[in-house]
Amino acid sequence: MKKMPVAGVRVLLFVIVLIWGGTFPVLKALVASLPPALLAGMRFTMGALGLWVGVSLPVSWLKALGSSETQARMGAAPAAKAEKETGRRWSGRLVGKGMLLGFFLGLAYLAQTTGLVYTSASKAGFLTGLFVVFTPFFEWAFFGRQPSSRTWGAVILATFGLWLLSTRGTGWQALSAPVASPSLGDWIIVLSALCYSIQLALAGRYAREEDPLLLSTIEISTVALLGWAGWFLSCLDPVPGLGNAAGRLVDSGVPGATSMRAAFTHAVASLSTTGWLGLFYLALPATTFALAGQLYGQRFVPAAEAAVIFALEPVFGAAFAFLFLGERLTLLNLIGAAAMLASSVMVSLPGRGRDVPRGSKTTASPVGAGR
Repeated sequence: MKKMPVAGVRVLLFVIVLIWGGTFPVLKALVASLPPALLAGMRFTMGALGLWVGVSLPVSWLKALGSSETQARMGAAPAAKAEKETGRRWSGRLVGKGMLLGFFLGLAYLAQTTGLVYTSASKAGFLTGLFVVFTPFFEWAFFGRQPSSRTWGAVILATFGLWLLSTRGTGWQALSAPVASPSLGDWIIVLSALCYSIQLALAGRYAREEDPLLLSTIEISTVALLGWAGWFLSCLDPVPGLGNAAGRLVDSGVPGATSMRAAFTHAVASLSTTGWLGLFYLALPATTFALAGQLYGQRFVPAAEAAVIFALEPVFGAAFAFLFLGERLTLLNLIGAAAMLASSVMVSLPGRGRDVPRGSKTTASPVGAGR
């Protein structure tokens, strides 16, 4: 099987971002019935099950890595290159990398959910989008890949677009509104953005070294475990001031398995048919397909470029919120969305301006290696 062209990889990443953008209205509807940690546990457990089914199939059915020649060109590990003939190969190193990715991804989800208790959704959207700024720094610090001037320009443009997209107001006077001091929730959301950035930077390297299907299976399974652990802790002892969602279902004076079982039964029973469809959307397209596709795509696209593409998520989220939730977009929001689209086009243009690995004297990168 031939390697997917780089243009096709970028299309794949855009499709993934489109799917993630569609999760905004779904999540908004589901959190009314499910505590956030329980929702994360259920979503990622279902997503992980889909991947475990995939990795149990013969490699001849799912040739995820392509030919040995293709793998050699994209820098796959020797053990991975033999998988076409020998079957998928697990290793302690692969499991460790997957757990590390899952840890930072899970921490990002949990921090984002907690931060929303203390800050507004618009500020949370902007601050989470700061992973576009942080990712090039982490990729540079961890692996010595120096972002190009084009990438930096796209990062600045995307950050400006995120700011306009999160602006609330009907006129240009909204730009001169006083900025409040950062709250606890703001700092927690920044922590979430940092975790997303680390996950993106690590994924860019690990996806080139390991089977992306196995790697994403361990990653998603780890996030599921973190979600269940977070829900378990919230059931045992509701923390004052955190708006504990499980506290409305569990008698805090009777902690333990029985109370958790009752809470789980109550939450699941409250889901309508539409709610279950939304949960399946989160678990399969938005988790199983999207996260596995992300790791596959990052075999060919540098993390800094992927971050700019993924920054389109709030753009698509705002569009879906407008279509399905009736939320309005101002002129400034539309200009911000256009700026973010332009930043994604900027990093996708062919030619010079690619990120440069440390010690390299050329502008070539894995992105253009298969042209």
